[in-house]
Formats: sequence, C-alpha cells, structure tokens
Amino acid sequence: GSGYAKCNQLEAVAVTALDQPCLGASVDLVRFFAQIASNGVMSTPALLADGEIIFSNRVPKTQESISILKKGKGCGDAQIIS
Repeated sequence: GSGYAKCNQLEAVAVTALDQPCLGASVDLVRFFAQIASNGVMSTPALLADGEIIFSNRVPKTQESISILKKGKGCGDAQIIS
C-alpha cells in the first residue's frame, strides 16, 4: 500500500504494544504490494506477528493489541502491512 493514515496509526499502536515487557520484538513496515500479497493480507492495514495475521482492515486500540500479543502471539517478529 501507499502508507495512508490508518497504516501510520497501526504502526504507532504496534510499536507501543511491542514496547511492553516480554513483548519486545522487531517491527518491519511492509508497503510493497507483492510482499503484502505473499503474506495473505487482503485488506490493509494489517498486523502480523510471527507470520500470523493478528489484525486486518482496522486499527485496534493499544490495550487490545497488548492483550492479544501477550496471549502468546507476537513474541517474535511483527510486520505492519500497509
């Protein structure tokens, strides 16, 4: 995608969520269509953690992101797909 406002909002939420203790992870921003499609993302923005789509087509609240990521998802690498 071209990096519109929702993608920037999702990036801010993800960085804040992943800054929590025990959730430290690297964050990659993906904006190239071929790479977006290869991840199985059909709607942007999307957040992937360890290759699994966590959120798609919406920007979650920071606390919602933290809760889901603490349930065992996202303790590795995260990608923000825009």
